Amino acid sequence: MTKLPTARQLLLVAGLIAICIPPLLARSDVYSNTGRWFYESWMLSSGHIPYSDFTWQYPPLGLMVPGLFLAVLGNSTVSLYIFTFLTALGTAVAVYKICRLHGLESRISFVWTAAFFGASNLGVSKMIGSVGVFTPTWPIGLGGILITILGASNLLTGKRNTGRLLIISGVAISLLSKPEFALATFALFALMTIFRLVGKRVENGSDIRHEALILVVIGSAIAFSIYAVTALLAGPGNLMEGIDGYGQSATR
Repeated sequence: MTKLPTARQLLLVAGLIAICIPPLLARSDVYSNTGRWFYESWMLSSGHIPYSDFTWQYPPLGLMVPGLFLAVLGNSTVSLYIFTFLTALGTAVAVYKICRLHGLESRISFVWTAAFFGASNLGVSKMIGSVGVFTPTWPIGLGGILITILGASNLLTGKRNTGRLLIISGVAISLLSKPEFALATFALFALMTIFRLVGKRVENGSDIRHEALILVVIGSAIAFSIYAVTALLAGPGNLMEGIDGYGQSATR
Protein backbone atom coordinates (compact mmCIF):
# COMPACT_ATOMS: atom_id res chain seq x y z
CA MET A 1 0.00 0.00 0.00
CA THR A 2 1.37 3.41 -0.98
CA LYS A 3 2.18 5.60 1.99
CA LEU A 4 0.66 9.05 1.64
CA PRO A 5 2.83 12.09 2.47
CA THR A 6 2.33 13.64 5.87
CA ALA A 7 1.09 17.18 6.37
CA ARG A 8 4.62 18.17 7.42
CA GLN A 9 6.10 16.80 4.19
CA LEU A 10 3.48 18.57 2.08
CA LEU A 11 4.18 21.81 3.93
CA LEU A 12 7.90 21.41 3.25
CA VAL A 13 7.33 20.89 -0.48
CA ALA A 14 5.00 23.90 -0.57
CA GLY A 15 7.66 25.96 1.21
CA LEU A 16 10.37 24.92 -1.26
CA ILE A 17 8.10 25.89 -4.15
CA ALA A 18 7.29 29.21 -2.47
CA ILE A 19 11.02 30.00 -2.31
CA CYS A 20 11.17 29.74 -6.09
CA ILE A 21 8.20 31.94 -6.95
CA PRO A 22 9.29 35.54 -6.06
CA PRO A 23 12.40 35.68 -8.26
CA LEU A 24 10.55 33.86 -11.02
CA LEU A 25 7.99 36.67 -11.13
CA ALA A 26 10.64 39.37 -11.07
CA ARG A 27 10.73 41.76 -14.02
CA SER A 28 13.21 40.67 -16.68
CA ASP A 29 14.76 42.73 -19.43
CA VAL A 30 14.13 40.61 -22.52
CA TYR A 31 16.01 43.15 -24.66
CA SER A 32 19.31 42.38 -22.93
CA ASN A 33 21.10 39.09 -22.18
CA THR A 34 17.82 37.33 -21.43
CA GLY A 35 16.52 38.07 -24.90
CA ARG A 36 19.74 36.77 -26.37
CA TRP A 37 19.64 33.35 -24.74
CA PHE A 38 15.92 33.13 -25.48
CA TYR A 39 16.76 33.59 -29.16
CA GLU A 40 19.75 31.22 -29.07
CA SER A 41 17.65 28.52 -27.37
CA TRP A 42 15.02 28.93 -30.08
CA MET A 43 17.68 28.65 -32.79
CA LEU A 44 18.90 25.35 -31.36
CA SER A 45 15.36 23.99 -30.98
CA SER A 46 14.73 24.90 -34.62
CA GLY A 47 17.59 22.71 -35.81
CA HIS A 48 20.40 25.26 -36.15
CA ILE A 49 23.89 24.28 -34.99
CA PRO A 50 25.45 26.39 -32.22
CA TYR A 51 28.97 27.83 -32.72
CA SER A 52 28.48 27.45 -36.49
CA ASP A 53 25.05 28.78 -37.52
CA PHE A 54 24.85 31.25 -34.63
CA THR A 55 26.99 32.49 -31.78
CA TRP A 56 27.12 30.91 -28.33
CA GLN A 57 29.90 31.85 -25.90
CA TYR A 58 29.62 29.02 -23.37
CA PRO A 59 29.89 25.21 -23.31
CA PRO A 60 26.94 23.46 -24.98
CA LEU A 61 24.80 22.21 -22.06
CA GLY A 62 23.63 25.68 -21.04
CA LEU A 63 21.95 25.95 -24.43
CA MET A 64 20.89 22.33 -24.86
CA VAL A 65 18.67 22.24 -21.77
CA PRO A 66 16.49 25.33 -22.46
CA GLY A 67 16.50 24.36 -26.15
CA LEU A 68 15.09 20.97 -25.17
CA PHE A 69 12.32 22.65 -23.18
CA LEU A 70 11.38 24.71 -26.24
CA ALA A 71 11.47 21.67 -28.51
CA VAL A 72 9.24 19.60 -26.19
CA LEU A 73 6.89 22.24 -24.75
CA GLY A 74 6.76 24.62 -27.69
CA ASN A 75 8.56 27.83 -28.67
CA SER A 76 7.18 30.26 -26.12
CA THR A 77 8.36 32.20 -23.10
CA VAL A 78 6.13 29.93 -20.98
CA SER A 79 8.46 27.02 -21.78
CA LEU A 80 11.44 29.01 -20.56
CA TYR A 81 9.54 30.08 -17.43
CA ILE A 82 8.97 26.39 -16.72
CA PHE A 83 12.69 25.73 -17.28
CA THR A 84 13.79 28.41 -14.80
CA PHE A 85 11.16 27.35 -12.26
CA LEU A 86 12.17 23.68 -12.35
CA THR A 87 15.84 24.67 -12.15
CA ALA A 88 15.10 26.74 -9.07
CA LEU A 89 13.03 24.01 -7.45
CA GLY A 90 15.70 21.40 -8.16
CA THR A 91 18.35 23.63 -6.60
CA ALA A 92 16.26 24.15 -3.48
CA VAL A 93 15.62 20.42 -3.10
CA ALA A 94 19.34 19.61 -3.60
CA VAL A 95 20.45 22.07 -0.91
CA TYR A 96 17.82 20.72 1.49
CA LYS A 97 18.85 17.09 0.84
CA ILE A 98 22.52 17.91 1.40
CA CYS A 99 21.69 19.53 4.74
CA ARG A 100 19.60 16.54 5.80
CA LEU A 101 22.29 14.03 4.79
CA HIS A 102 24.73 15.82 7.06
CA GLY A 103 22.45 15.51 10.05
CA LEU A 104 20.68 18.84 10.21
CA GLU A 105 17.06 18.87 11.37
CA SER A 106 14.40 19.54 8.75
CA ARG A 107 13.60 23.02 10.06
CA ILE A 108 17.27 24.04 10.11
CA SER A 109 17.76 22.54 6.65
CA PHE A 110 14.83 24.55 5.35
CA VAL A 111 16.31 27.77 6.78
CA TRP A 112 19.66 27.05 5.11
CA THR A 113 17.88 26.32 1.83
CA ALA A 114 16.03 29.63 1.97
CA ALA A 115 19.25 31.48 2.85
CA PHE A 116 21.19 29.84 0.02
CA PHE A 117 18.47 30.55 -2.49
CA GLY A 118 18.12 34.16 -1.39
CA ALA A 119 21.88 34.77 -1.50
CA SER A 120 22.18 33.33 -5.00
CA ASN A 121 19.51 35.73 -6.27
CA LEU A 122 21.12 38.95 -5.04
CA GLY A 123 22.15 41.52 -7.61
CA VAL A 124 20.98 42.37 -11.11
CA SER A 125 21.99 39.09 -12.75
CA LYS A 126 20.06 36.51 -10.75
CA MET A 127 21.62 33.09 -10.38
CA ILE A 128 18.54 30.87 -10.29
CA GLY A 129 14.79 30.98 -10.63
CA SER A 130 14.27 33.96 -12.90
CA VAL A 131 14.06 34.41 -16.66
CA GLY A 132 16.18 37.49 -15.99
CA VAL A 133 19.16 35.24 -15.26
CA PHE A 134 22.26 36.47 -17.08
CA THR A 135 22.79 33.09 -18.76
CA PRO A 136 21.26 29.64 -18.19
CA THR A 137 24.76 28.22 -17.81
CA TRP A 138 24.83 29.65 -14.28
CA PRO A 139 21.91 27.74 -12.74
CA ILE A 140 22.79 24.58 -14.69
CA GLY A 141 26.43 24.73 -13.61
CA LEU A 142 25.42 25.42 -10.03
CA GLY A 143 23.13 22.41 -10.24
CA GLY A 144 26.08 20.31 -11.38
CA ILE A 145 28.10 21.29 -8.32
CA LEU A 146 25.19 20.62 -5.96
CA ILE A 147 24.50 17.23 -7.59
CA THR A 148 28.19 16.35 -7.16
CA ILE A 149 28.13 17.35 -3.48
CA LEU A 150 24.91 15.41 -2.98
CA GLY A 151 26.50 12.38 -4.63
CA ALA A 152 29.61 12.60 -2.45
CA SER A 153 27.39 12.92 0.63
CA ASN A 154 25.45 9.80 -0.39
CA LEU A 155 28.70 7.94 -1.02
CA LEU A 156 30.07 8.87 2.39
CA THR A 157 26.90 7.81 4.18
CA GLY A 158 26.81 4.38 2.58
CA LYS A 159 24.28 5.01 -0.23
CA ARG A 160 26.72 3.81 -2.82
CA ASN A 161 24.63 3.36 -5.99
CA THR A 162 22.84 6.70 -5.60
CA GLY A 163 26.14 8.42 -4.83
CA ARG A 164 27.84 6.95 -7.88
CA LEU A 165 25.10 8.04 -10.27
CA LEU A 166 24.94 11.56 -8.82
CA ILE A 167 28.71 12.10 -8.89
CA ILE A 168 28.99 10.99 -12.52
CA SER A 169 26.04 13.19 -13.50
CA GLY A 170 27.23 16.20 -11.48
CA VAL A 171 30.75 16.11 -12.89
CA ALA A 172 29.47 15.84 -16.47
CA ILE A 173 27.00 18.71 -15.97
CA SER A 174 29.68 20.95 -14.43
CA LEU A 175 32.14 20.30 -17.25
CA LEU A 176 29.51 21.05 -19.88
CA SER A 177 28.20 24.26 -18.27
CA LYS A 178 30.95 26.79 -17.63
CA PRO A 179 34.72 26.50 -17.04
CA GLU A 180 34.56 27.90 -13.49
CA PHE A 181 31.99 25.29 -12.46
CA ALA A 182 34.26 22.55 -13.81
CA LEU A 183 37.16 23.97 -11.79
CA ALA A 184 34.97 24.21 -8.71
CA THR A 185 33.97 20.55 -9.03
CA PHE A 186 37.57 19.37 -9.35
CA ALA A 187 38.59 21.66 -6.49
CA LEU A 188 35.85 20.08 -4.38
CA PHE A 189 37.33 16.61 -4.81
CA ALA A 190 40.86 17.93 -4.31
CA LEU A 191 39.85 19.44 -0.96
CA MET A 192 37.97 16.30 0.02
CA THR A 193 41.08 14.26 -0.72
CA ILE A 194 43.34 16.67 1.18
CA PHE A 195 41.11 16.51 4.24
CA ARG A 196 40.68 12.74 3.75
CA LEU A 197 36.91 13.03 3.46
CA VAL A 198 36.89 11.06 0.24
CA GLY A 199 39.15 8.53 1.92
CA LYS A 200 36.77 8.05 4.83
CA ARG A 201 35.83 4.45 5.45
CA VAL A 202 32.13 3.77 5.19
CA GLU A 203 30.09 1.19 7.04
CA ASN A 204 31.37 -1.85 5.14
CA GLY A 205 34.97 -0.80 5.80
CA SER A 206 35.94 0.00 2.22
CA ASP A 207 37.97 3.05 1.24
CA ILE A 208 36.06 5.08 -1.37
CA ARG A 209 38.89 7.41 -2.39
CA HIS A 210 39.80 5.50 -5.54
CA GLU A 211 36.15 4.85 -6.35
CA ALA A 212 35.42 8.60 -6.24
CA LEU A 213 38.34 9.24 -8.61
CA ILE A 214 37.00 6.65 -11.06
CA LEU A 215 33.55 8.25 -10.92
CA VAL A 216 35.06 11.67 -11.71
CA VAL A 217 36.90 10.15 -14.69
CA ILE A 218 33.67 8.55 -15.98
CA GLY A 219 31.75 11.83 -15.65
CA SER A 220 34.56 13.66 -17.43
CA ALA A 221 34.59 11.08 -20.24
CA ILE A 222 30.85 11.57 -20.80
CA ALA A 223 31.31 15.35 -20.95
CA PHE A 224 34.23 15.16 -23.39
CA SER A 225 32.25 12.75 -25.58
CA ILE A 226 29.52 15.39 -25.91
CA TYR A 227 32.19 18.01 -26.66
CA ALA A 228 33.55 15.71 -29.38
CA VAL A 229 30.14 15.31 -31.01
CA THR A 230 29.57 19.07 -30.82
CA ALA A 231 32.98 19.70 -32.41
CA LEU A 232 32.15 17.22 -35.16
CA LEU A 233 28.92 19.10 -35.96
CA ALA A 234 30.11 22.67 -35.55
CA GLY A 235 33.83 22.30 -36.24
CA PRO A 236 36.57 22.15 -33.58
CA GLY A 237 37.72 25.70 -34.29
CA ASN A 238 34.23 27.12 -34.01
CA LEU A 239 33.63 25.29 -30.74
CA MET A 240 36.86 26.52 -29.15
CA GLU A 241 36.39 30.09 -30.37
CA GLY A 242 32.79 30.03 -29.24
CA ILE A 243 33.75 29.03 -25.72
CA ASP A 244 36.88 31.19 -25.44
CA GLY A 245 36.04 34.13 -27.68
CA TYR A 246 32.42 35.01 -26.98
CA GLY A 247 31.15 33.38 -30.14
CA GLN A 248 33.42 35.18 -32.59
CA SER A 249 33.57 32.19 -34.97
CA ALA A 250 29.99 32.45 -36.22
CA THR A 251 30.44 36.10 -37.22
CA ARG A 252 32.97 35.29 -39.92
